[in-house]
Amino acid sequence: MNFAQIKLAGLLAAISTLCTISALIYVHHTDSALENGNLYLAEEVFADIAEIQISTPNNRITLLPEGHLWQVKEADYYYADFNLMHNLLNSLKIARIANKQDATPNLITELNLQTSGEQKTQATSIRIKDKKARVVEHILLGASTTDKEGIFAMRPTDKSIYTLNQYINFPKQLISWVQQPLTSIEEKDIQQIQFTDAHYKRKDTGYPFQTLKGKTLTPSDFAQILQIFRYLPFEKVISAQNFDDTLYPNRSYIKLTEFDGLIRDIEILTDNNVYWLKQTFSTTPLPTRGTNDYIKNNSFLYDGWYFQISPIEGKRLFTYANG
Repeated sequence: MNFAQIKLAGLLAAISTLCTISALIYVHHTDSALENGNLYLAEEVFADIAEIQISTPNNRITLLPEGHLWQVKEADYYYADFNLMHNLLNSLKIARIANKQDATPNLITELNLQTSGEQKTQATSIRIKDKKARVVEHILLGASTTDKEGIFAMRPTDKSIYTLNQYINFPKQLISWVQQPLTSIEEKDIQQIQFTDAHYKRKDTGYPFQTLKGKTLTPSDFAQILQIFRYLPFEKVISAQNFDDTLYPNRSYIKLTEFDGLIRDIEILTDNNVYWLKQTFSTTPLPTRGTNDYIKNNSFLYDGWYFQISPIEGKRLFTYANG
């Protein structure tokens, strides 16, 4: 074989190798491109959910369906926040693939997709189980995209990292997963306030409260009481069947009557600066139709439950209730 033939053979071999590499690159990119725009989780995943377990670097949450609502196992099976669950499930259902890349060790750490190591670089793990207790999906969620509109995800058994077009956020504290608050009452709606040994009433919205029984309170006192009930969150919740009320021998009572006929009977139990509330609903003889509907649709959130509130609000309410 002369030099010209050797040169030609070498050139053909080089071209052949280049074509092979180009074909492999094309197939890889074409395969990735075909996935872009697809749903990350199959629709079948959501068809028969019996449990969603979410493990963050801070805690573990187990969500269980109950009718059209969800319960939080770690909060004694109290109800999960309605809007939070709607947004979570919707984000998971509609999340689509925007990009795909190889899951190298450095990239896994950089995008907070580790399952161990430093807490700040650990992923959030989501396991979805069906009614046969089978794990039908297990994904890891890491850092958000630079524009905060997406998130990086991968499966523990996969060697690819996906960029999703949905940012999925999770509460850091257990109590933030449950339906809050305990009370949310506008000042204008309250007609009467009754304590253990006192009773206050006003003629209409905007009028001052009159003392019918007990110690006379100042406008500042009423403003403080009403401010507490305007938004009263709780720090812990326990079902009545698991609550030992004998541990809290000190009691006081508050009854709030609203202009629409709704009555809230609130019992405060305390000991050692720990305050628990129990709330039940009833009505005046002539409530509005909306009041009856409200009780029908919301009483399950309070009947049979005890709620722990902060020592600051607890002490204030207990002090007022006891005169």
